[in-house]
Parts: sequence; C-alpha cells; structure tokens
Amino acid sequence: MKAGLFLIPIGIMNETHEPDTFYGVERNNVERNIVPSTWFEGGVGLSGELAAGWSYDAAVTSGLGLDVAENLPDSGWKVRDGRQEASEANADALAYTGRIKYTAIPGLELAATAQYQSDIYQDQLLVLGNRRSVNAWLYEAHAAYQSEHFGLRALYAQW
Repeated sequence: MKAGLFLIPIGIMNETHEPDTFYGVERNNVERNIVPSTWFEGGVGLSGELAAGWSYDAAVTSGLGLDVAENLPDSGWKVRDGRQEASEANADALAYTGRIKYTAIPGLELAATAQYQSDIYQDQLLVLGNRRSVNAWLYEAHAAYQSEHFGLRALYAQW
C-alpha cells in the first residue's frame, strides 16, 4: 500500500521514465497527448500479486483538472495540461485507476489499465450559469518484449 504523491500506474513510460530505464528525450504522441507521461498525483494506492506472473495496481487519486478556458468540451482536450501534481490540486472529482499486468514470461510485459474520473473539469465548468460535469474514461493496453539487444513495444490508449 502507498499513500502520498506517486506516479499513476498507466502506460509503458509513466513509471519508467527515469534512468536506467530511460527510453529517450522525446515522448511519443500517445504518451504525451493521450497518456500524459510523467503524470503523478496525490492519493492512495494498492499493489499486489494475484498469482505467479500476474499483478495488479489500484489507486484513488486527485485526478486531472482541465482548464475550462482552454479545454471546452467541443474544442479538444489538452490532457497533459490537466495534471495537477498535487501541490494545489482540486480533488472535487477523484480519479480511480486499475491495472492488471502479466510478466510470467521473462522479457515480456502485458498490461491493461482503466481510469475513471467523474468530472475532468473538477466542478469548474459552467454552461449557461449551471455547473456541468464531464466524466471521462481512459483505457490503455500495452505489450513490451525485451530479449538481449532486441526490444519491441506497442501501446494503445483512448479517452
């Protein structure tokens, strides 16, 4: 169990973006624009092993807080800008993250993650004088294989 400030358990790069697991200076478009890599929030998390090679992560965190002026529902989202990084985070709408991961075969990692947040604007969106909430689901699945000098990674993510 962990509590405090931690990296959200999602994607390939988010939890492994520091040396000695560094993948490069430039983030790929998926892990920059859809999964905001180097994404951390304050909250509580639980990790464990279900069976040999099968593990899970579950977390409740402060979640994203999109800026209403820059991220109106029909103008596209700048998800990366919604990272609150906990110092002055608005936690009116918590985020719930769950991941399952398979690593029983040496060099292979398969994982799937889902995150739900009941209001990605943190109760700040006003439409015609009324507060509106915009719930959001983030789905991610990835596969990574490393064998000596050969490596292959694939990732899919969608809001």
